[in-house]
Amino acid sequence: RKDESEQRKIKGEQRKDESEQRKIKGEQRKDESEQRKIKGEQRKDESEQRKIKGEQRKDENKQSSKQSRKNRIVIIIENNPNISTRQLMELMGLSKTTIQKYLSELSKENFIEHIGPKYGGYWIVRKKI
Repeated sequence: RKDESEQRKIKGEQRKDESEQRKIKGEQRKDESEQRKIKGEQRKDESEQRKIKGEQRKDENKQSSKQSRKNRIVIIIENNPNISTRQLMELMGLSKTTIQKYLSELSKENFIEHIGPKYGGYWIVRKKI
């Protein structure tokens, strides 16, 4: 009987130990899950930062492209003061609206000036870009 009692006691302690080990493993899984969650959030943040940087580069390239187009218009006008909007469209491969917008911006920025009637006349380059 003593042996049986001793064995039950040992088995009870073993069960306690197993239960404790399961509890520890459960906590470890919980920690691992939390770490995966944190890594996922970090990846998400990094992805968002890359997206923002990409958009910034895109904006910078757009500004650079716009500036180079405006610069090209000034050079073309300098070489051919009688050029029309249609001729600029054909030379640059841009729409009428875009050319008119650039001409308007360049005029407002005082780089160029149109002399004469709306249809006809000529351009003067006031200052180079």
